[in-house]
Amino acid sequence: MNPCSISRHFEGASVKKFSRKFYKYYHKNRIRCAVINMSFFNFLRKFIKEEFRWVSGKATRDQILPLMYAYFLNFIFSPYNLAVKVKNYLAISKLRLKNINSDQGSQVKIILF
Repeated sequence: MNPCSISRHFEGASVKKFSRKFYKYYHKNRIRCAVINMSFFNFLRKFIKEEFRWVSGKATRDQILPLMYAYFLNFIFSPYNLAVKVKNYLAISKLRLKNINSDQGSQVKIILF
């Protein structure tokens, strides 16, 4: 695991930008990403607070239906999203443990020589 890693994402051209379909996928994936990658505490404390602020003040009318669709779909798929979250957590924990063990092994070698 490298904390200096860089991830890049390029939007696909399968939907017209800022169309209803674009907003539908955008909001669905944005919410799913928050559910999977944020802690439960931060999701409740930060994401929901900011989501409410954004919806009540900055969301445009053309985003309301796609946003409702995204909330509904993420609610329906919440068990799956939570399973993905647990799977990712276990995979990262395994990598961290492997990294710690390999670091300790190299330290032991240095001490022995």
